[in-house]
Amino acid sequence: MASFGFQHAGPNLPGQNNASLEALKVVRSLLESFDRKNEIKFRMERIVGQGARGVTMKMKMTSGGPNGLSGEVKYFAIKASLDDQGNQNLRQEMRFLRRLRGASHIQQLYGVRGEPMVGSISYLNRPALVTEWIPNGLVAALINRLADFDGPVPNRMIWRFFLCLCRALVSMAWPPADPGNTRVQDGIVPELVRGQRLPQSLIVHGDLNMQNVMIGDFQGGGHELVPILKVIDFGASSEMPADSPNEAAVKNNMFNIAGVLLNIVGGNSRIAGNMKVTDERGMEKTIRSHARDLDGLNPAYKAPPVLIARHKRKMDNLDPDIRNLLALCLAANVNDRPSLPYLVQEVERNVQEKTADKYTSYPFRENESDDNIRSFAQRHVLNPS
Repeated sequence: MASFGFQHAGPNLPGQNNASLEALKVVRSLLESFDRKNEIKFRMERIVGQGARGVTMKMKMTSGGPNGLSGEVKYFAIKASLDDQGNQNLRQEMRFLRRLRGASHIQQLYGVRGEPMVGSISYLNRPALVTEWIPNGLVAALINRLADFDGPVPNRMIWRFFLCLCRALVSMAWPPADPGNTRVQDGIVPELVRGQRLPQSLIVHGDLNMQNVMIGDFQGGGHELVPILKVIDFGASSEMPADSPNEAAVKNNMFNIAGVLLNIVGGNSRIAGNMKVTDERGMEKTIRSHARDLDGLNPAYKAPPVLIARHKRKMDNLDPDIRNLLALCLAANVNDRPSLPYLVQEVERNVQEKTADKYTSYPFRENESDDNIRSFAQRHVLNPS
């Protein structure tokens, strides 16, 4: 059999250390599909990684040049399943991603020219999902890098990450491609009409953690200073029953995005504890919250003094408004969590109002300038490899 660009018959595949033998068989099988089609415009760049039920590849597409071998280059991702449950997860993910088309903070299905259906390639010999390529890796990898960094993440960067994830929450609450949502704007809470908003969906992501949020690149629309974040992997997603309490699905997703942010800040959401907060009505109260680490590392961790001191330096520099909102979002009692419109409003306000001069009294105030935030992003956040 001839090999058109993939060289799948060779002993090695780029990135094969990221995959099991079972996953490598699946990858080779997919590459054979391209060979049988005599497809020369696609090339696998590398195997990106493997999850419990699937394997993901970065693909390169060249088009516009002679014979398809040169010209415009684009990248996309292909995720293939490893078993029947994985196939079911792919179908589930495709269903939800179709509803979430147009949501810029959700990974999007990718349309290959000439294919009848966005998100798929018709001649592949096994179920596979085709999505946009997000270039700078998982938030989980960022958190691992930050563990070796002695200082805090700039507050103005945290606010912008917070807003990215709020936009994703809004898109899950009001999916842009749902019938009846034709006037929904990307990531914007719908306006009240005669005192009411469009009904929220009941979508629960089901696996929303630092392994399922990815880092994009700098772009317009509010991401000139900090790269965009995007939620991925809707294979475990579901919808809550129709008679669920108001905002039940939203507050489930909210808890999990706040857990991702807490890890970026330097905490862990495993253990709840009492925290003093100000709720959205302006009332001060004490709640049990999984953001307990923002008030100092829990003694239950039995962390060495050097880690306790490093954590304290980070928390001493944390904007108290970030602390308060994360504590509310990570409240153990769902009724203590804020409404989504209030959360978005507060995060938007802080992104707009908190310029560098608002942090001149903070220990790491020099981190908050635009130039230093961009430098921080280049050193710690972007991960082209």
